[in-house]
Amino acid sequence: MKQYFVRTLLLVMSILLMGCGGGGNENASTGTVALAISGTPTPSVRQGEAFQFTPTTLGTGLTFSIQNKPDWMSFDSTSGQLSGTPTSADVGVYTDIRISVTNGDTTATLGGFIITVKSVSVTLNWTAPTARTDGTVLNMTEIGGYKVYTGPSVTDLTLVANVSDPYTMKYEFNTLGEGIHYFAVSAYNTSGVESSMSVVVSKTI
Repeated sequence: MKQYFVRTLLLVMSILLMGCGGGGNENASTGTVALAISGTPTPSVRQGEAFQFTPTTLGTGLTFSIQNKPDWMSFDSTSGQLSGTPTSADVGVYTDIRISVTNGDTTATLGGFIITVKSVSVTLNWTAPTARTDGTVLNMTEIGGYKVYTGPSVTDLTLVANVSDPYTMKYEFNTLGEGIHYFAVSAYNTSGVESSMSVVVSKTI
């Protein structure tokens, strides 16, 4: 009777030990390690601003890949990080961007998401005046330069630039904030006498 009890006890202990195993993300039914990728990148970025996104993942021994990556971005295949700083040449909408991750057995994909690069630059172009207010001819040699104005409304414009070359009839803004911006230009002669402002134009950023 005693011998029977010992054998039974050893058998139960053996069963319990066989049921123990390592931790981790192992699927009990398939024996494969769980794999997942998630995250939501910022949907838009302004030109000149840095963009960065790293997806959240579950799993080990991961390798990342990407589809439809914008040219202005860099991609890290070991972390899945997407980063870059767009310029004015990159303004536009980039669609169906997809980041995939694999552990060698399974692949998961995040996407496709859209990233919009917004413009913050405005280039003003104008034509030099050819006549005075009284209608007489104004020669280019009499023009001293131009003054550029901008502001939040038609009636609230501030001088922001003095273009002292009469043959330069262009000015670029690169650091405008979001909203509606208004612009106007005036000319002044070699004596410093300033003309009235041009027609006011606007641009929404």
